[in-house]
Amino acid sequence: MLSLVDIQDSYGFKRASWKVEGDLIETEKGLKRIIIWSDEKKLRWHLMWRDELSKRTECLCNRMIQTKVGERVLLTNAGWVTIHDEVTTLFSYKGREKDFGEFLGKYYSSKISGIDVELSDETFNKHARQWSNLNSRYHFPKENRFLLKKLQREAAKRLDVAHTIIEKQDMPVPPIVSPIRSLNQGKNVFEKLYWENRSLPPEKGYRSLRLVLLQWLQRYGPDSVRTLLKYVDQHFPLKKVHGTALLVECLSPREFILFLQQIESGSPESFKVAYEELKRQWDTTCELVKLVSEWADLSREKVSV
Repeated sequence: MLSLVDIQDSYGFKRASWKVEGDLIETEKGLKRIIIWSDEKKLRWHLMWRDELSKRTECLCNRMIQTKVGERVLLTNAGWVTIHDEVTTLFSYKGREKDFGEFLGKYYSSKISGIDVELSDETFNKHARQWSNLNSRYHFPKENRFLLKKLQREAAKRLDVAHTIIEKQDMPVPPIVSPIRSLNQGKNVFEKLYWENRSLPPEKGYRSLRLVLLQWLQRYGPDSVRTLLKYVDQHFPLKKVHGTALLVECLSPREFILFLQQIESGSPESFKVAYEELKRQWDTTCELVKLVSEWADLSREKVSV
């Protein structure tokens, strides 16, 4: 059990109380998040990643707060513990394509290797075989069957197009980054971006970049995405190097695969939620595929979804 007294003594807080036990504490220096790490290698990778990200981008991020004796990791009976500033005000990206594009480009061009740490490999080839059963029979409700069968065929087609592109093109070495699960990881501190890294295994591939672009497209529209990509490209060469790999990632039918996984063991109510989310994500993904293909001048691949 993690001791609040040990934390207070080690970090020199005058007062500390649990806001969420084992997770968040209130102190005279503001709200602090507690992270308990079971994997020391992953912890050491995140130490290097956050140092490098702050250095490269000059952006605030949730780096590890030092103890009274200058250590950034506290070894306890519960495991390795780190403490971080917790910021709750969300950052507004509207009109900030240049700033966030530069941040994202430097984020993806960081050179922290994934050697000697367990990676989450999200590259297309890692999952292609798993996705190859898209044409298998699934029992869809009668009232939704027509649309779902149509999306199932289109998902298989997207998979085929992605395979064809890979066979024709030399794929670049994929980046390794701290995974992004939401644009809401961007927080506001004095009108500046404060980036909240998650304590997940480092991710190999373009899955997080696709997610960022999808959410950006939903929030701000296609013209804003094109502008964002232009500024990302200035620091992470999308058009000349990584554009084809990003297009393959966008073609990957992740939203349909996720839907199938959710309905396999879900209730009728969870089916409705998953179905509505699939429809929403599907149209946005198809729009993103077309946008990325045209922006990166990859129309020669004859991408059609």
